[in-house]
Amino acid sequence: MGRTPHVKSEKLKLRLSISAKNTLQIATAASDRKLTAFVLESAIIMRTSCSRMVRYLV
Repeated sequence: MGRTPHVKSEKLKLRLSISAKNTLQIATAASDRKLTAFVLESAIIMRTSCSRMVRYLV
């Protein structure tokens, strides 16, 4: 059988206020995702939304 490739991962390190950390933890739990996946997906969605908005305004 073939071997499954090893995927290297690293921790996402953030410096947040306690309030922001609590908000992220609540949002992460509600979305049933890990913190890193939640932050990355949110960033991608935000970037896509901003790009569409810029095209609309121009």
